[in-house]
Amino acid sequence: MKIFEELIKVNKENNTVSARELHEFLESKERFSKWFNRMLEYGFKPQVDFNSYKKVQVQLEGNREIRREFSDYEITIDMAKEISMIQRTEKGKQARQYFINCEKFIQDSKLTEEFKYYRKTGKIARKDLTDTIKEKLQPSNQFVYGNYTELGYLKVFGKKTKELKQERNLKPKDNLRNHFTPEELKEVLKVEEEIKSLIIAFNLMNIDKKEVYKKIKEIILKNQ
Repeated sequence: MKIFEELIKVNKENNTVSARELHEFLESKERFSKWFNRMLEYGFKPQVDFNSYKKVQVQLEGNREIRREFSDYEITIDMAKEISMIQRTEKGKQARQYFINCEKFIQDSKLTEEFKYYRKTGKIARKDLTDTIKEKLQPSNQFVYGNYTELGYLKVFGKKTKELKQERNLKPKDNLRNHFTPEELKEVLKVEEEIKSLIIAFNLMNIDKKEVYKKIKEIILKNQ
């Protein structure tokens, strides 16, 4: 969480925080165990909002190493945010805003990784489709590729490229797919894979090339 100042350490593996560290940050005057039990009265559930675990603290006293074991809890960011709000203090407000930022950062990171995955996968699928069109249909002009692209967009969005760009305030030369959501990229990928499969199937059936597009359009846009 280095995009903004890390006020409270977030466990990036499961997106949780230490209840003790939150208690310390909030500067609560209550003993931790009493404070945490009071927070549970707001309806937080074990294994859903929090999990207990043991912490070991090692201290040196002279030449002796003293080990102390005490309880702590991994609490979800959502629970930490609610607890912070309950405090009704400046530190509570600060912590709540911090956890809101954490949630947004986590969500944005997931979307970014998901987008990269579907964008990369989509490029591979797109090349497979254009290669299939070239090999099976042997188009006499470049418009054929665009026609199948528009077919995919009509299926997913009910709109053509020009309309989508206008809707998203994009310039004519902008790459539309760089502005799709991961879910939109996923849906376009599915449709283009279906179109590719249909081209191959109709080619095996020796359907006239001029009829292939009409038949695929009928299938793809059925129930639109």
